[in-house]
Amino acid sequence: FFFQAEDGIRDVERSRGLGDVYKRQVIFNEPYFLLVPKLITKIEVPRMAYFFHSPFPSYEIFRMFPSGQEFIESLLCCDVVAFQMYEYARHFITCCHRLLGLETESRRGGVIGLVYKGRSVIIRVSHTGISKEYIESIIGN
Repeated sequence: FFFQAEDGIRDVERSRGLGDVYKRQVIFNEPYFLLVPKLITKIEVPRMAYFFHSPFPSYEIFRMFPSGQEFIESLLCCDVVAFQMYEYARHFITCCHRLLGLETESRRGGVIGLVYKGRSVIIRVSHTGISKEYIESIIGN
């Protein structure tokens, strides 16, 4: 997996056209890509975000993962780490605190931040779903 990811990053770095778009912003949303943000920092992507559609485990479970700290460090290379539920964000923040000693900071607008290696990482909770108005428009037609 690591070699495939590094090859893919080199391809993006060398490419033109669409590759240039990917250099400006990258959004991950699959658990398969947990280690990719740390690898991508080698090509200086200005903005990266990671959105968890699935639950993030509690520290009691996460600490048993052999590469747990590496996963956390990779995610902290993103500018934004988002979760569907506050509980999952809280699990992530607890892992950051217990594994790396990081503390949260409150930001304007109720946003939670973590400072990692001199950078501010925003932790967001964004519920996904379909708007009530959209459902009503379909039912009404």
